[in-house]
Amino acid sequence: MPLVRNVEKKIHEVEGFKVHFVHAGKNVRSDAEIPSQYGAKKMSKNSYTVSDYKTKLQRQYPGYEFNVLKADGKKASGQTKLATVRDTYLTDDE
Repeated sequence: MPLVRNVEKKIHEVEGFKVHFVHAGKNVRSDAEIPSQYGAKKMSKNSYTVSDYKTKLQRQYPGYEFNVLKADGKKASGQTKLATVRDTYLTDDE
């Protein structure tokens, strides 16, 4: 079973933003095991909202909630488009 840190890393590689797993209102430890690796091979549509994306994750990881993070580490609100979240990770020279 993969570790949370490895799944979070895979999500970052595929989606272009960071996600934290949450269970019972607390951030899940990075060394905790979860049943499966992130299944997506390509990034979700830019037009998805953070809420849409969290619903997608909850289908793969029932029982968990998720925080989608902007580059500054703050949580993105539910109505924020994934394109907007991804843009926060771009540097000025890109």
